[in-house]
Amino acid sequence: MAPQVLQDRGQCDQKNDPKCQQLKDLDIHCKAVNTTGCTLSCGENEIRKAPDFTFCCPAYEKENGQKACCPDGERVIPGAKECCATITLPKGKQVCCPKKTFPGNDKNGIELCCPEKESCCPEGQEIATSSAEGVAICCPKGMTVIDGTSKCCLNDFDYTDVFGKCVGVVNFDRIPTSTKELMQLCADKKSSPVKIENEDQNKYLRGGKFRNALIGLAIPDDQEWAEDGFRWLVDGSKPTFVNWVAEEPNNGDGMSDEIERFVLLHNKGSKWKDVSSTDIEPFIICMAEAHEGSEY
Repeated sequence: MAPQVLQDRGQCDQKNDPKCQQLKDLDIHCKAVNTTGCTLSCGENEIRKAPDFTFCCPAYEKENGQKACCPDGERVIPGAKECCATITLPKGKQVCCPKKTFPGNDKNGIELCCPEKESCCPEGQEIATSSAEGVAICCPKGMTVIDGTSKCCLNDFDYTDVFGKCVGVVNFDRIPTSTKELMQLCADKKSSPVKIENEDQNKYLRGGKFRNALIGLAIPDDQEWAEDGFRWLVDGSKPTFVNWVAEEPNNGDGMSDEIERFVLLHNKGSKWKDVSSTDIEPFIICMAEAHEGSEY
């Protein structure tokens, strides 16, 4: 919008006003171009924009009391003192976008603060949801955001504080006969077989969808069965916490042709039992790091 020409230049000639020179320049410009646009007024919280003063800009007040134009694309929202890139939330509230985010829209046209200028989300990611203040939470494809958080987990996985990771059950249609094949079942889902390090983690896996599922504890492929030979597949460590069923592990009391290399959560009590590949249920508990969907 173009600014209004100075109404009383005499006032400026008689007082030391920092705006006066701009107004005088404006008056000269308006006479030179002879345009009716110079008779229009700036809106509230706007000033005339140099160098030609034919447009208005959102303004903020500097420390010395003078007003200056906000950077392009920014403005001062009600109640604020500094310029910022803004969006309008669905209920009409204006908010500033956090640093390193940019005003954008989702596929429905709702305004969001996005980590990328053009696509909103980084390449390979998509908008999963937004925060209460309109910041887009972007998750890698194949992940969903966990309700009430900004954390993204693999589809069908849930984030749990007791593990500090996303945990879920992966079903499979090929029975593993080696620990390498067992690892691959989780790797196919960009995860690793679960490692249980304490009672709280073990309780989290009690019953429900975890019942009779394999865990990431096993006798390594190149090792003979031994009661103390079980290792966590994710890092090769020896377990410091165990929760075996009474008289387990026992390798089937030596009655099986195949060693009981694997471990599952027995029934609903999350007790551990060693089993061979012939006694495996077709699912395993896997874990994966959560993706922080709002750290940009």
